[in-house]
Parts: sequence; structure tokens; C-alpha cells
Amino acid sequence: MLNGKHIIIQAIIGGHTQFLAKAQGMPPHIEAALTNIISKFIWDQGIRPRIAMATLQHPIYKRGLNILDIKSRNEAIKIIWLKAYLNFSPSHQKWATVMDHTILAAAPPQSVKKARENPFLQTWKAPLKGPRAKCLNSDIKRMLKMARKYQVNLAAIRMTLHF
Repeated sequence: MLNGKHIIIQAIIGGHTQFLAKAQGMPPHIEAALTNIISKFIWDQGIRPRIAMATLQHPIYKRGLNILDIKSRNEAIKIIWLKAYLNFSPSHQKWATVMDHTILAAAPPQSVKKARENPFLQTWKAPLKGPRAKCLNSDIKRMLKMARKYQVNLAAIRMTLHF
């Protein structure tokens, strides 16, 4: 019976929410509400959970049921978005360039304007609070928070003398 509920959760909640979360993000209170809905659905509303949700979310090879973990899935979406933003290849997205300019508008006034290229190549951190952060929208702040959480920085793998 739990396996059938797993399939329903993946198809209905996962399918309907994750597409929108990829495009718009998902506020924490919605994540919590969906997690609560999943728990109530699995345990038939009034029954006290017999197995911890974290255990049910483990992959099958770790004796879980691979139940959708909304918070982890949304975090993975943010990381993929950050990865696309940090792609400096010729296929660099135009939205990433616009995002660069938006973040750089929040740069400290004493920073050298000609040296501003990408916030991850700077010695200063983009603000998440305060007056300079007012120009940053919630999507940018979410991306910057994810980068800070995982200590994302750019480092050259191998330097060449040829330019």
C-alpha cells in the first residue's frame, strides 16, 4: 500500500510542484505544507506515523521508499540554477548576464567599477540585507544564499600562459 502511495506522491505532488519550483522557486512555508500533506496522505490522516519521514525518503537500496523530499528537491533545483548561472562557456545564458549587472548594482561604492565582472570573481560579497540589497529580487537572493550555504567560489583548475 505504501508503494502505491509513493507513486501517487511522485506523480501528483512532485509533478505539479517541481515544474513551478524550477521556474519560480518555492517559499519555505509551502515546502512545509506539502511535506505535511505527504505525511498525512501516507499515514491516513489520523494515524500516528510508524516510520520517520526521513527513513521513508531514503532510496530503496537503503531500505527506504524513495518518498519525495520536497526540501531536498527544491535545493537541488536551486543548485542547478546556480550551475547554469556560473556557466562561462560560449553558451552563457543572457539571463545570467542580466543577473550579473543586477548583483553588481549592489556592489560597495568603493569597489573599482572597471573591475566588476561577475560577483563570484570579486573580493566583496553581494549583500542579502540592508539598503544595497534592495535592488536584488528574491530569485537572486535565493541563488546567493545557496552559493553561500555550499561555499561556492570560482577557482582555476589549470592556468595557462597563452591567452
